[in-house]
Amino acid sequence: MNKLKTYTFYQIYVRNYTKEGTFKALINKLDYIKSIGVKVIQLLPINEIGKLGRKGTLGSPYAIKDYYKINPELGTLDDFKDLIKEIHNRDMLVIMDVVFNHTSRDNNLLKEHPEFYYHDENGDFANHFGDWSDVYDLNYTNNLPLINYVTNVLEYYLNLGIDGYRFDVASFLTNEFYKYAFPKLRKINKNIILLAEAVEPEFANYVRGKGGNCCSDSELFTDGFDLLYRYSNYYLLRDFLLKKGDINLDFYKKSFLYENISLPTNALKIGTLENHDIARIASFTNYDPLRMNLNAFIFFIKGSGFIYGGQETKEYKLPNLFEKDLISTNVVDLNYFNFIKKLVELKKDPINEELIQSDCLDVHEKVLAFKNIYKNQQPIIGLFNLTENPITINSNLLEDGNYINLLNNEKIIIRNHTIKFNYPLYLDKLDWSFVFFI
Repeated sequence: MNKLKTYTFYQIYVRNYTKEGTFKALINKLDYIKSIGVKVIQLLPINEIGKLGRKGTLGSPYAIKDYYKINPELGTLDDFKDLIKEIHNRDMLVIMDVVFNHTSRDNNLLKEHPEFYYHDENGDFANHFGDWSDVYDLNYTNNLPLINYVTNVLEYYLNLGIDGYRFDVASFLTNEFYKYAFPKLRKINKNIILLAEAVEPEFANYVRGKGGNCCSDSELFTDGFDLLYRYSNYYLLRDFLLKKGDINLDFYKKSFLYENISLPTNALKIGTLENHDIARIASFTNYDPLRMNLNAFIFFIKGSGFIYGGQETKEYKLPNLFEKDLISTNVVDLNYFNFIKKLVELKKDPINEELIQSDCLDVHEKVLAFKNIYKNQQPIIGLFNLTENPITINSNLLEDGNYINLLNNEKIIIRNHTIKFNYPLYLDKLDWSFVFFI
């Protein structure tokens, strides 16, 4: 059994989460976060930010100057330790974002260990890909001293009480590094959570075309990651939403079949539909049922739940990473807030530990339908309408019968394999005794 299937992660950018933007102020918000039902708090990078080539006024938290120093604008090391303690006191876990593909352009390692870095054909410090003007890339190829240094950093924060890590652009680091570091980390904390930001396919293909290293999703799981971002097919859903449903979901649906057969049996992904890098769900539509369908869908399928701070309050704005840009967690729509809490509550159900896989059912071109299959349990069907109107489905894949919608305990009847719906449905059939499963 894997408890990660029952966890919901809550991502926080400390600088922009409270007016003060500090660890101390975040402690005062922990009871609010706990009330949502969250299990894991995920912090964006908390280390000192570089000044050379800095983006914006305050700089990117992904351009780190010193891995062992806390960003002073967030507080002190003791403040950070207090935050960890208070999170644990509330029976929650905390993981931190680590950035080991690159450093700021004034990182202390540039002088102390220039051999840790990638150099271009002229012998200058550089980065491989993209307009990342505030960073230089590290070079892990045949570089055991660097691998050992970074492993020591990870061990340091584990010994402070951190419960795990989210690895930024994890695909770009090497298998050699992960296979060296992860066993050492698990000796300190056997329950450590290791989450990878696996890059989108187009970016991965571009990197490999330039001769760069880019691990596949399957490799990252084999290397020891517990969870990956669901980026392998997100772009297909994003295109559908951006074009307001003018295209169909065929490729997106087929991608789940490919994912099921191409990854290890027990592989898990995390349900991130919005985070610090990608648009808010609320920015795609003002139509509440569609927002609710999207959230319900990503919580339904196999894997951990995920909330980017403010997602639960329909926050529209994607905060600026380089400035003070406060988000709102004011609950202005209690029904919507309670709906998100219900999704988290259902994700916590122990039955999810027994979830084997989520099979995609092709019942309608604008509807996502999944059947969750459990060990020795009856299946649950999820139906998610991705249009801004009620929709009617007629499909032999829908068994006639009486169901309960687990989201609100409403009784749902399917007759002649037909159902009309608008809001999301988690359908649990009242009697599966004589049904031959599809």
